[in-house]
Order: sequence, then structure tokens, then C-alpha cells
Amino acid sequence: MRTAESGTKSDNPVADLIALVYETVFDDELWPQVLLRLAGLAGADVPALGFFDPVTRQATAIAPRTDPADLLRFSNDWAGRTSLFTDLSGVAVGDVVSMQDLLPLSALKQSAVFNELLRPMGLGSAALLANVAEPGSAQAVLGLYRAAPVQDEPFEHEQRELVTLLARHIARALELRKQTSILHLREHVAFRALEHLRKGIVLLDGAGRIIFENELGAQMIDTLGPVGGDFHRLLGPGSRRSLAVGRGENVSLAREGRRSPLKLALLPLKEQRPEGAPAWLDLLSPTAIGILTDPDLDAAHRCATLQEQYELTPAEAAFALEICKGDGREAAARRRGISVSTAHTHLNRIFEKTGTTRQAELVRLLSDDGSGSL
Repeated sequence: MRTAESGTKSDNPVADLIALVYETVFDDELWPQVLLRLAGLAGADVPALGFFDPVTRQATAIAPRTDPADLLRFSNDWAGRTSLFTDLSGVAVGDVVSMQDLLPLSALKQSAVFNELLRPMGLGSAALLANVAEPGSAQAVLGLYRAAPVQDEPFEHEQRELVTLLARHIARALELRKQTSILHLREHVAFRALEHLRKGIVLLDGAGRIIFENELGAQMIDTLGPVGGDFHRLLGPGSRRSLAVGRGENVSLAREGRRSPLKLALLPLKEQRPEGAPAWLDLLSPTAIGILTDPDLDAAHRCATLQEQYELTPAEAAFALEICKGDGREAAARRRGISVSTAHTHLNRIFEKTGTTRQAELVRLLSDDGSGSL
């Protein structure tokens, strides 16, 4: 298999180039190599891939054989002035036109863009251009130009056909790049949100093995001790069977000492595998997401929230959360390991700081703002 790093090629340079085009979906730095190879195959001297946003009027380009000063001048001074992007917006995605298809040669050679931009760069009237942006996005134009001494010599039919073939693959690769960027962004935003909610996230394969874990998920699994390294064994055969048939399940994972068990909600990421589908597919991709909750971590966060919101002491905040469990002052005192009189003192101070007078009113207040939710 050819890789960009190895530089090895097959006997079909066009097929090699198409393969390289799709590698750009995952590696933007390959674009200059794509453009240079295409220019070589098409008999062009200067390749460029230009981008223009008609809303913001911002422009940029990938042009490996263009002087950076000329590229900057084009982006800052010419992208919004030339009709190049506007003219090509009406051309079907992947179709190729020549410069003279857009503007008669006589008019082109009298235009400012030709005399003040192209000619000073050593470029002439011979150019192949293609719209490579899907509708509804910023405009993207593939350009292949000829320089002196053949700067005005038209491209041959076969060269134009080759550029058309590659332009359609380039357009598809750019669209795939946009889609993968959106997926990565959604993933990033989703995990940022879940981290904010203090949830551990694990992605599991069909056997219950972890194939991805976010930072908090890894920290929670570490608290399980050595058994956390064999996470699929913790789930047990029942849970693994549930995953195999696309059913969700809630699991409690015991921890040593006085730490509360971790709560694990298993949710299938796809429906039950169709009958006859190869089981090994489930071992190559995530089939379930596990959402880990640490009750101790949640309690610590709620205590911190109460302290900040109502200026409670740590002991008062912890006792307020015990009161919210609804089984009375004495039961709350036992769980906290304090005397009834100390509990009475805590409660009076909590009433004063929260502006409440009864336990039921306190529970309602803390439940309404989410501080006392269990």
C-alpha cells in the first residue's frame, strides 16, 4: 500500500493521485503535493486551490509555486474584486472551463486582473479552472496556469479531460473533509459538555472492551482498582449479551473501602445486528457507550455549590444534602456521624442562610435549583 511518506508509486500515476486526493481528508498538509502532481500530469506550471467566502469577503489559497507576496496580494486585494469566483459559481461542481470560456481573449487581455495580477506573476491566458465546492458553502476554485514561454498556449483536450476527472475527486474530498470536521466538532462539543456534567464516557466494542475513554472516565475506572483493567469482565455475561442484541442496561460497579459504587449506564450505539451479519464487525467499531457516574464526585460538587450559593460551611452543606434524602434529621445525623444536638445547630444555621424555616421548605428549595438532587 502506498503512503504519502514512502513516496512509492504504482504504474498508474492517475490512480496514485486520486488515492492521494482522498488522503487529504485526514491530512491537509498533502494538498501541495496533490496540486504539484496534478500540474505535472496536466502540463501546467502553476497550480492553485483558492477559497473565497462571499459573506465575509475573506480569501485564502494553497499555491505551492506562487510567491507568498503574490499570494497575499491576491487574498487581500484581488479575491473580492475579480469576477473569477462569481463566474465559476454557476459552473457545475467538478466541471472544467478555460479562462477564455469565461471571458473572450481580447477582453481578458484588457482586464485589470490579467494586466495587474496574472501578467506580473508570469502567467498568461492559458488556464483551466474548476468549481470544486458543493453548493451552500464557501467557494473553492481549482486553477491550473501556464507560465512563460507557453503562457498563452491552450491546454489539449486530453489534459482538460484529466483535470475534469481529478476536479470531481477533489470536490468530493473537500466535501468529505467538511463533513468529518463537523463530526469531529460535534464529538468535541459533546465530550466537553459531558465533562462539564462530571460524567465519565467509555466506548465499548461488542465484547465489552474499552476502545475509547475520556479523561474523567479513565480516572473513574482507575478507582476500581486492578479489576478496572479487565473492564469487560466487570460487566458480566448478562450485560455483554444485552450489548450484543442492542439493549441498554444499568450496572453498579463496586469499589473498595467506603467509596460508593460507580453507576454505569450502558446505551447501544446501533440497532441489533442483522441476522447473518459477521460478528467480527462489532469488534472493529464501538457498539455501545457507557456513561459513568461517581456519586461521591457528585456529592462533593453539590456541597461546593451549596457553600458558594448560600455561604454554608462544608459541614452544613453536607448535612443539607443528607436532609434532602427525606428520612429525617436523626437519620441524617447518623449518616454524618454527628449528634442530634449538632444536627439541630447545623439545621438552624442552614435555615437562616437559605431563608427557609422548615425541612420540607429547605428540601423544595434545594431540589428546585438542582443542588439537592441525588
